[in-house]
Formats: sequence, structure tokens, C-alpha cells
Amino acid sequence: MLTVYDKKFNKFCRKYLIKNNGYNERELAQTALSDYQDIITYISSLFLYYDSICFEVYGENILIPFMINLFGQKGFESLIEQGAIKFLLQTTAIMHPVELIKGVVPLMTSQGYTTEVHSVPEASFDEGINRSTLHLDRKYRRNIKRKLLKVYNVHPKDLHVKVVDDIKQKYENNHFATFNLPDIKNLTDFNKQEIEKLATITNDYFDLAILSNFRYSSLAHPSIINLNNNQFSFLKKADLIKTYNDKVFQFEKIPNFPQLIKDGKIELKDIPEFRKQKNSVKFRNWISSLADNNSSEFDVHDYLEAIDNNKNFWNSNIGKFTRSMSVFAISSVLTAPLAGASAVGIGAGLSLLDAFYIDALTKNWSPRFYIKENVQKLINK
Repeated sequence: MLTVYDKKFNKFCRKYLIKNNGYNERELAQTALSDYQDIITYISSLFLYYDSICFEVYGENILIPFMINLFGQKGFESLIEQGAIKFLLQTTAIMHPVELIKGVVPLMTSQGYTTEVHSVPEASFDEGINRSTLHLDRKYRRNIKRKLLKVYNVHPKDLHVKVVDDIKQKYENNHFATFNLPDIKNLTDFNKQEIEKLATITNDYFDLAILSNFRYSSLAHPSIINLNNNQFSFLKKADLIKTYNDKVFQFEKIPNFPQLIKDGKIELKDIPEFRKQKNSVKFRNWISSLADNNSSEFDVHDYLEAIDNNKNFWNSNIGKFTRSMSVFAISSVLTAPLAGASAVGIGAGLSLLDAFYIDALTKNWSPRFYIKENVQKLINK
């Protein structure tokens, strides 16, 4: 099961739901509505695209009451039971000085947060619920707490210390010259701009260490790595899954999940039940299997062959003709708007494909079962 690691949701909650957090209240008021709508679309889409999401949490977990409000008590508990929700409590930190401190290496590690709410998952859960205005009966609260604590991780011990030590070693070995930080001076002599650049590299490196330790994928990639390196192929799987899913939807003339949510075609409280349906699970598994091939290009024939369930079809004369039509039609649909005479040819190609592949459905499972029996029924409800 692929787990996608997310830090965006926690940042939103701490920015807008925690008072006296250093933000300008007037500026927050101007951006609150649009940011709120964006985060709802973002979170809801994550649960539709992926099997499991691990949300970063700092201190009190105010993400929990937020999601209960979105999906309802029953829906939120269903997401937990599906294994869709995990948390990672930020229990350590790597810091750098805002002002120059002469003679001091500008990377510092904490000994770990001392307050329970910042270091103990149970306290983080309790404080998040206590701070909300949400009324939860004792039985429900006890049930979700018991289930969530099983998937509530903390930072690996001393990982932040190891990262800082490794960053110092890499700098001395001149590994950061490509980031305009060549080993030409001592770390203690860095100016403010160099300190900030080093801090960015270090935090990216720490994020990479977290992702690697838990084998999470992510939509936000540390800038210090090359995703084409096979060593980090698991990191880009989340991107591939979303891309493949969107292109299948585009081929089927359906807007992607974020757009469906924005347009009100998908009710948020329907998402937990929708994603656990058999066809939904099978479709995510199928898309995931394509992403495992580490291909940056989505071949629509994977989709068509999965519909047809008959590889020999492509070797027939009519199959060869259909393949040539589909290459023209799909590449055009995915890369350019329809216009003029070309639209006629593309439309004819897609109609031809529809005629072949709707009729080609067998008793075996097909990705189009998910489109026809689940997605279209949901958005037409």
C-alpha cells in the first residue's frame, strides 16, 4: 500500500486555526476563504487518488476535528479503518540562527520537545480534540483514539542529529558546490544568505531522510535529489499515480478529482464510502501497478488493453487500425485543444474506440467498470 506524506495540511491548520501564531490577522482575513477552499479540495483529492496519507503534525492535532467536520464522524472513522489516515508527530527540529553568531556552526539540533503535546502522540490527540468546539461522545472519541494511536508515528530517534552531521561532512567534501556553496570557507564564517541556503538544503535532506525511513512517497519533492535516480524512484510514484489517473479521466471525458470537487459534483461525505468500494480499490491497485514500472509516460494502451483483456486483439488487422487511430486521437486530446478539421478526426477516433471497447468488456474486471459503475454514478447522483 502506497503512503503519501503531506506537510501542507498541518501548515494550513496552524496558520489559520491557531491564534497568536505570528501572522498578520488582516492578511489572513483576505486569504482565508480561498485557502480554505483550496485545502478542502486538496485533502479530499488525496483520499481519492491514494490508498493512504500520512499527515505531519506539530503539537496539538487540530487536523482530526477538521477532517471530522469534512467527512462526518462515521466517514472519518471509516477512513481510519481503511488505513487511509496516518500521522507523523514532529518531535525534533533542525534550526539555524536568524542573526549571525560569530564562531558558531549555523546548524543546531534540539534535544527533542519536552512538552507532552509535542512529543507524545496520545497527548497530541487529546489536546487537538480539547481545543476544538466539536462535541464527540466518549465512546466515539475513545474508539478513534485507540485506532489512530496505532498509526501515529514520531520522528526516528536522533535522525535530525545524524542529518546535521552528514550535512557537515558533505559540505567538507564539497558536495554542495552545485548549490553555490563550495567548500571555500568554514561553516562558522557563513554570511546570512549562505546560512539560509544551507538551512534549506539541510531541511530538504531531513525530509528525504523521513521519506526514506518510512518509504513514503510525496507530491512535494526535496530539491536536492534527482528523481530520475532509481534510488529515489519511490518518491515520484505519487506524481505518476495522479498523472495516470487524470489522463484516464481525460480520455473518458471526465474532469479530474479536484475539478469535480470544486464543481460540487462529489459530496465530501460520500468520499469515505466511495473509496472503499471494490472497483475503487481495484482501480487504485491497477494504477499503482502501472506506476511501479517507473515510466514517466502514460501509455493509454495499458488502459485499453486492460479493458479489452485480449492482447491478441492488437495483432489483428482491425486492432492495428484501431491502435493507429488511438495514437492520433489520444496524443491530440492530451496535448492540445480541439479545433477545426482536426477535431472531426479526433472525435471520430474516440467514437471508434468507444464502440470497440465498450463492446469488448468481458466478465473479468476492467478499469472501465470503475468509471461507469462508480465514478459516473457518483457525479450523476
